[in-house]
Amino acid sequence: MHQAIAETRELCASLRPGALGGDGLVEAVRAYAMEFAKRSALTFDFTSELGDTIALTRERGRNVYRIAQEALSNVARHAVTATRIELNPSSGDGGSGGEDTGFKGTVQSESCPGSIVVLLADGTSVTVNISTATEIDIEGFGGSSAAQCSDIPANAAVEVEGVPQTDGSVNATSIHVEENELETSGSITSTNCAATPPSFSFTPDNGGGGGDNGTTLTLTIQPTTQIEVGDNDAASCADLTLAAAEVQGITQPDGSVAATEIQQ
Repeated sequence: MHQAIAETRELCASLRPGALGGDGLVEAVRAYAMEFAKRSALTFDFTSELGDTIALTRERGRNVYRIAQEALSNVARHAVTATRIELNPSSGDGGSGGEDTGFKGTVQSESCPGSIVVLLADGTSVTVNISTATEIDIEGFGGSSAAQCSDIPANAAVEVEGVPQTDGSVNATSIHVEENELETSGSITSTNCAATPPSFSFTPDNGGGGGDNGTTLTLTIQPTTQIEVGDNDAASCADLTLAAAEVQGITQPDGSVAATEIQQ
């Protein structure tokens, strides 16, 4: 009974955005967002670039208000964790009115060049749509925003900002890819010290942290890679043996690992 009453009140409030008249569109959306936060137990920041007044007819103001309602409903319905709501008329994308959302997760799958699926901490997933306007920034790889969907490593930790769509997906305006660090033990199975850069094949132990268990990885040796073999803490690729080793490095977009430290 209490749930039915609450739902009825919510419906009545959504059908009568009275604040559009006196306090204006911005305060109406702000008030609805704060009330939504209380009902959904979500926390987020609200910002607006519309100012206190905006030259909209009452009908258009009502339409913007409805769009904001729909965006917040999508947040709750599709488990997108909103951290920020931005009301900005110049950033409209996909017809959803420009209400941005931000969230973090792990890349679950890729359908490049158009989209990736991001797994959230609560176990749900969100399809993130990528366009030519999406800025992709990959940590540790020059910080360039000119990266493409195919440059995003599998299982990478990402932070996404974009506009929720009515189908539950998000049109990304920016994707920040955090360094995908590898630290594990395993065995060196072959070396190619004559390559540029030198490299070796490495199979992580079962249960090794950070690696794909049983999958052979290609690790490249950089000028800054620290190699320690026995008592030699200034070893080189030629000193490595086909034996057990501990490695640390950063996963690259092509799936290889740029080694930062190797110990045998």
